[in-house]
Amino acid sequence: MDNLSHTDRKKRLSTLRQELAHQKLDGFIIPRTDAHQGEYVAEQSERLAWSTGFTGSAGFSLVTPKNAAIFSDSRYHLQMRQQCPADLFDHRDSTQDSLTEWFAESLPDHAVIGADPWLHSYHSWKTLEQELRAKNLTLRPTANPIDTIWQDRPDAPKKEIIPHDLQYAGLSHHQKCTDIAKELTKSGNDTVILTQPDSISWLLNIRGNDLPCTPTPLCFAFAHKDGSVDLFIAPEQMSDTLTQHLGATVRCHNIQDFEAKCAQLKGNIRLDPHKIPALIAHDVEDNKDCTLSFAADPCTLPKALKNNVEQEGARKAHLVDGVAITKFLCWLDQKAQNKAKITELDAVKRLRLFREEHPDFKDDSFETISGAAENGAIVHYRVTEDSNRPLTENDLYLCDSGGQYPFGTTDITRTILFGDSPSDEMVNDYTRVLKGHIQLSRSTFPTGTDGKTLDALARMPLWEDKKDYGHGTGHGVGSYLSVHEGPQGIHKRATTPLQSGMIISNEPGYYREGFYGIRIENLILTSAPNDAGFQEFETLTLAPYDRRLIDPTLLADADLDWLNTYHHKVYQALSPHLERDQKHWLAKATAPIKKPDAPQGRHKPSFGASPSPKF
Repeated sequence: MDNLSHTDRKKRLSTLRQELAHQKLDGFIIPRTDAHQGEYVAEQSERLAWSTGFTGSAGFSLVTPKNAAIFSDSRYHLQMRQQCPADLFDHRDSTQDSLTEWFAESLPDHAVIGADPWLHSYHSWKTLEQELRAKNLTLRPTANPIDTIWQDRPDAPKKEIIPHDLQYAGLSHHQKCTDIAKELTKSGNDTVILTQPDSISWLLNIRGNDLPCTPTPLCFAFAHKDGSVDLFIAPEQMSDTLTQHLGATVRCHNIQDFEAKCAQLKGNIRLDPHKIPALIAHDVEDNKDCTLSFAADPCTLPKALKNNVEQEGARKAHLVDGVAITKFLCWLDQKAQNKAKITELDAVKRLRLFREEHPDFKDDSFETISGAAENGAIVHYRVTEDSNRPLTENDLYLCDSGGQYPFGTTDITRTILFGDSPSDEMVNDYTRVLKGHIQLSRSTFPTGTDGKTLDALARMPLWEDKKDYGHGTGHGVGSYLSVHEGPQGIHKRATTPLQSGMIISNEPGYYREGFYGIRIENLILTSAPNDAGFQEFETLTLAPYDRRLIDPTLLADADLDWLNTYHHKVYQALSPHLERDQKHWLAKATAPIKKPDAPQGRHKPSFGASPSPKF
């Protein structure tokens, strides 16, 4: 879909406008989501990409008879401009520009705006309705016109549902259902409607393959205060193995019956207003046998609090993944030293092969971001055959990738010099990003501290140089689930207190448009409070940083001590699993870094040119 020609985009817009006229709509909203309100969607739900060519994971489009706009945040501004021609789409910042203002500027009073109520949460629908009404515009629920004109639209996925073994989950699904039932009883709810596949997968200890990179089935569920659950899946996904795993307290139904069953519920029904589709919320709202209670999905927080088994699984996943990443970095450095010709796609394929060497590797945890030079400055760049760029001497190469293993999910970014002679600007920027990364890694904070409070630690070294980055510093990560999960995070709006067992990314960056991008990412595990009520982070990720890009004079002694201690840990953990030449390379890559005794110009070690560390 990201290879749409200009003619294709123009034709699809024209066809969509004809369908809007047929439905008597003056405008339509195309979100990048599905009925589950998740980040990843099946191919049949890629309506935004099909109609506009935009393949970012966050954004939406607005279409009227004469105009169209594409909205996304700063991560995708460069991509948006590349994929959505300016003569067809107005480019807008979704964090600053108003959807309703754009419609008000484009349409006359009393215009009717259509939206698919399956694709908007109850909260967003109510907000949209109110804001459009204030502009003398009307929001109308409608059947999705894109589904009418998308002639070769793929079928819904219906892949096998797999029990998630207790050796990986650490807690039986019967116990989880009992715990959720207690929460419902405590809050006075009879039933909660669950619409997020990762919540249901966690609750019932099941996994699937309906979504790219995220091992969940597309499903809905009711969890009841008596501990029983109604699970809605495709009939093709039902099996004796699944029935045996779920037991008598979990009843399976056809997913096509979900809406009708919602309308038949009785009692106090709990809905997450930010996740429940507006259509379902309105059905329950119209049911005289129901009262509504709006609260967060009760699975979200306990899912984020990894138990001891999940924590050990995460450590194992990062050991396995660290071996693959280190083999990849060694291979990449050898290619650079030999002046071999490789491209961004070559690197993606080789990294995948290294991960596939381990028998427990299931899939990437997201599509690998492989960006050389100016492509690295596109925060969520996705390489294609058209954009594929060769790595040339002294390019900065940004690789953000992850793996899915039954025992854990990984997400790591390393920025590497493809050569031996970085510019002073590269070294300065990289070291400042690394310094912020380290400051967050070694932080100690009182219990109850939220991610918003810690965010500045990672940004301060860049702020001192009048620089910043537009994305968040950290997101939650699941346990063989979604690589992006809440409620935890480290960013300017993260208000959830960080609790023991939460896994979060630590990924500051800097992006010099047209030249290079730098991001450094590890996953970190929040510790239990100590006797004084303070917590810290355990770094899970195991892979070396590029020492050629580090200016030790910019690092505080405590930062340098942390870096050398971390590199010592990386070598000790990974070297037993490497071939001789790879082990030799890693020894050099993780050798202690020292500050020069006297001013003598910038320190310029090679990635693997320093003496081997002695342990």
